[in-house]
Formats: sequence, structure tokens, C-alpha cells
Amino acid sequence: MAVLPLVVLAVVFGYAVFRYGGVVPEDWYLCLVGVGLAFTISRLTPRNGERVPGASAVTRLLILGILAVVLVQLVPLPASVVRLVSPARVELDEAVGEVVGAAPYTAMTIVPGETFRLLLTLVGLVLVFLLVREMAWRWRDNPWILAVPFVAVAFLEAVLGLVQYYWAGTPLATGTYVNRNHFSGLLEMALPFPLMGAVAVLRAGESVRSRRSPAGPAVRACLYLGVGAVLLLAIIHSLSRMGFIAALGSFFVMGATALGAGLSGWKRTVPVILVTSLVVAGFIFLPTDQLIERFATMAATDDITADTRAQIWRDTVELIRDFPVLGCGLGCYESGFYR
Repeated sequence: MAVLPLVVLAVVFGYAVFRYGGVVPEDWYLCLVGVGLAFTISRLTPRNGERVPGASAVTRLLILGILAVVLVQLVPLPASVVRLVSPARVELDEAVGEVVGAAPYTAMTIVPGETFRLLLTLVGLVLVFLLVREMAWRWRDNPWILAVPFVAVAFLEAVLGLVQYYWAGTPLATGTYVNRNHFSGLLEMALPFPLMGAVAVLRAGESVRSRRSPAGPAVRACLYLGVGAVLLLAIIHSLSRMGFIAALGSFFVMGATALGAGLSGWKRTVPVILVTSLVVAGFIFLPTDQLIERFATMAATDDITADTRAQIWRDTVELIRDFPVLGCGLGCYESGFYR
């Protein structure tokens, strides 16, 4: 039974990924129900006398603080009180009031329905965090098992993206996602796990080399590195600029950490210099011609020019100035931006 919550969570994650990346609201609601089911199963699973250590006071405070801010955005308050904090919010109500009539109470968020929807999402994310934290403690002797579903789904997405690019003739790899940056984001988050898993396997193999053949750890490490190579190749062919940069950044952190472990003083700078050189070389030699062309137009996107993007940034500053304390509401940037 202890593995059942992980299975449910893996099914939810896979469903969200393969259903266009979880961007369809109806699909996302099903995912939240699945997360709640996994958390409930975890609560009902016998613990055999084990007691998971409670979260630190700072962690609890951060979680409660984030949820409290969103709840305050949703609470109806007298218009006179809201005017003191955010006059722009009351101006919007007054404009609508000319049509539907003035309301004595108003919420800080300009679209309460959207903020409430994302509050449910936040609650689901908190449950996932608590659930993974508990499972990591229960399987503290083999914590890598928690990464298996995540990496497996990302690997399947990467394979699908490469099939699209090499065999289906699509100009870029997107997998089941509607946005290449979201596709690349999944892969770049999964990439560190197989790479550092290979490092962990090789280091564990060194400690038992005198008793066992080194072939086993070597084969497993090669398998993990192969999975990482597929993820990296799919990131490159997604043509996502920031995805590629994020992947190189993770290479730097992982390489410096792995090679610098156990060293002290000036000796730690040697692996940092070596890894930096390799990352720079990767930035120069790994990108395809299409990705290089996208880096040449770094300030623009496919449908937004550089000037338009700069104007959006300037207007965002105005949006922050109009809603300075609690913002215009979670999930309400687009609606607030129209103003």
C-alpha cells in the first residue's frame, strides 16, 4: 500500500503531460481530484509505527502565507477599504456599476473566479509537496525511486518529440505539448535526475568494486546517461532558447558539484573552470542551425516583436503601480493588463 500513492501521482502526472501538458481546464480539474485521492490514500495507509517528522516552522509559514495572500484577495471587503489599498480596483467596479449597479463590497482580485480556480491549483501543489516529502522520508534508503515516474514520462515525451522531428518531418519537437517552451521545460527539469543518477551509481559501485564486478554499475550508468542524452537532444530540437540555456546551466551546477565533491580550497576552482569550459563549448557546438537562428533574434518571439515586448514590460510596471499591495489577483494579469 505504501507505493499506491506514488502510482496514483504518477498516473496523474502522466495524464496531465500527455493531455497537451495539462493546459485544458477540464483535464486539470481531474488531475486535482487525482492529487487529492493520492493524498487521502497516503493518510489512510498504515504507518507501522513510523512517524514522519513535521515540516519546519519556516516551511509551514511559507505555505500558509502563500495561501493566506490568495484568500485575502478573494475576501469581499467594503469598497471604502479597498479604495485605500488599491484605488484602481474600485475604479473598475465603478465603471461596471454604471451598467449593473454599484456593489457595496468588492474583492481585491479583479476576476474572483479565476483566482479561486488557481487557489485550488495551489492547494493541489501543496498536497503534492507534502506527499512527496512524506514518501521521500519513507523511502529514505532508496529515494531515487521517486524520480522514476517523472523521468519515465519525460523520456517518453522526448522520444515522441524526436520521432516528430526526424521521421514525421515537423520543424521542431513538441511532443504532446501545444507550446515548445513548455515541452522543453518538462525535459530540462527531468534532465538532472538521470545524469546525477549515473554519478550516484558509479560512486556506489566504487565502494563494492572489490566484491562485485564493476560491469553492473557501468551498464546502469550508461543507461542513465543514454536517457539524459535523449532528453538533451529533444531540448535542442524543440528550438527553445531558454530551455537550452537552462539545460546548460544545470550541466554547470551538476558538473561542478560532482567533480568538486571532497575537494577544498583552491582545488575546487579546477573543476569549476573545467566545467565552465565544457559548458561554453556546448553552447557553441551543440545548437542546430535553426536554434542558432533563434538566438540571433533573442529579443523577439514568433508573434511578438521586440518593440511590443518592451511595451508590455513598461505597461506591466504601470500595472504594478496601480495594484501595489496585493496585486490584481492571482491569475488576473491578462485581465488587469487590458486596463
